[in-house]
Amino acid sequence: MKLSDREWREFKIEDLFKSVNIAKSLDYGKLNKGATVFIGRQETNNAIQGFVDATVSEKKDCITISMVATKMMSFWQQYDFATSQNILILRNRKYNVFNTKFICSIFNNYTLKKYNYGNPVKISTFPKEKILLPTNSESQPDYEFMEDYTKKVINDKKQEYIEYAKNKLKNIRYKAIEPLEAKKWKEFFIEDIFKVSSGKRLTKQDMLEGDVPFIGSSDSNNGITNFTSSKNSSLDKNVLGVNYNGSVVENFYHKYDCLFSDDVKRFHLLNYTDNEFVLIFFKSVILKQKEKYSYGYKFNEKRMLRQYIMLPIDKIGRPDYEYMEQYSKNIIYKKLNEYLDYTNK
Repeated sequence: MKLSDREWREFKIEDLFKSVNIAKSLDYGKLNKGATVFIGRQETNNAIQGFVDATVSEKKDCITISMVATKMMSFWQQYDFATSQNILILRNRKYNVFNTKFICSIFNNYTLKKYNYGNPVKISTFPKEKILLPTNSESQPDYEFMEDYTKKVINDKKQEYIEYAKNKLKNIRYKAIEPLEAKKWKEFFIEDIFKVSSGKRLTKQDMLEGDVPFIGSSDSNNGITNFTSSKNSSLDKNVLGVNYNGSVVENFYHKYDCLFSDDVKRFHLLNYTDNEFVLIFFKSVILKQKEKYSYGYKFNEKRMLRQYIMLPIDKIGRPDYEYMEQYSKNIIYKKLNEYLDYTNK
């Protein structure tokens, strides 16, 4: 099954959807205070910003598009939901969770590329916009092909994940340990636990295209903001990258070779061998400090080094690295098995 197996042609959005409307938006109060899905102008997580205590304003089985955002994105919504402002709703009963994933991919990678804050999506003109789709023998959108193609992609990815999870589990052993609340904890300065090194400035103009991850001050996608073949002194691996600008305090473990921007610090343990499981434990510990820092109170290098973090300790009061490592292994072991159970259903 190949995309090139079908003839493609352009269709106006208004000819594909029964309705194209701006979603009703109300003040729903604080996020994560209820059970109703709240759709915003997110680029990830299916545009879900959280959950609210609200009467549902929009029914499920539709595509949502952010009209004003740094990057406009479309998503299929399979639950009743509430919305923020400037969310476009597209409906057609012919569509389901599979063929709309195909259509959303076309939207996100082609149709919506030209829109941004300076050129927002407008309800007056967007229905006239055109989208390129595969067609059937009658030169109409081939919804069956789109559905089958999407199912194949999902199944291939599922099998790829199953192999990944099984291989990962070969190197992880579950071991019963004390719960967190039973451990003794103690404060330590970051500079007493880590060797902290800087990233290096690399502008988009100077960045060469390549396949080495470039780590910026992002809060998603494991901090990866680009891929490059550029080289500089920030090249590192088996390291924790911690943002001190941008999405401050957000941090990610990087097993692979990568370059770091000057907004990200590189953390290597001083008194224990760096490894995925210990550094992932520290990821959560460091994130506990996120609420403390803001635009008015910078997470600069001086404050970063003298920031206290709470750690579980051993019998003589030292950081219990072995406990942290096993705790992370246990969590990952459980999650991998849960995901495998889910994919096999």
